[in-house]
Amino acid sequence: MEVRLFELRDWEDLVKGIVLDQNPEWILIHELPDDYASDGYALLQKNQISDHFRDEDTELSELVLRLKKYQPQIPPGFQIGSIENMLKWIEAQYGLVQVQDEEETLAIGTIQSIVANELRLNHIDPLGFQDPAVVNPIFLSDLQLVQFGSDYMESIRLLAEYRKSQN
Repeated sequence: MEVRLFELRDWEDLVKGIVLDQNPEWILIHELPDDYASDGYALLQKNQISDHFRDEDTELSELVLRLKKYQPQIPPGFQIGSIENMLKWIEAQYGLVQVQDEEETLAIGTIQSIVANELRLNHIDPLGFQDPAVVNPIFLSDLQLVQFGSDYMESIRLLAEYRKSQN
């Protein structure tokens, strides 16, 4: 088990997680948003990482996770590959995708289309409402972070299902 801190280009906050898998373009981590609690997964685009390292904090997290007998696992059925295939798998398994091409802007929704280097989402806001006014494309080459399987994402998915059933 290896816990690392990742610094993404132009981000102030670090992303912390347990490295699960990687290919030449992407790293899959089990996120550690708090010191000792894992919640969800993240894909980090390698060319968007400006630095990654370990420190006393990551070593302590590893110790606590070992004491808790935590066993890191890749989500069943997930295969690291092309971003298009990974996004489609994430949506099929978790109902929504969450992507960020910069720290301050995250997009959550269902895939409307993936054409060439362009991702378009049916955007879902934090209250679970679909927002058809948001139509800006997201360029796959600019993605820095793709998150899935977290409690937050499950909450948004449930809200979206509820909102849809109320119409």
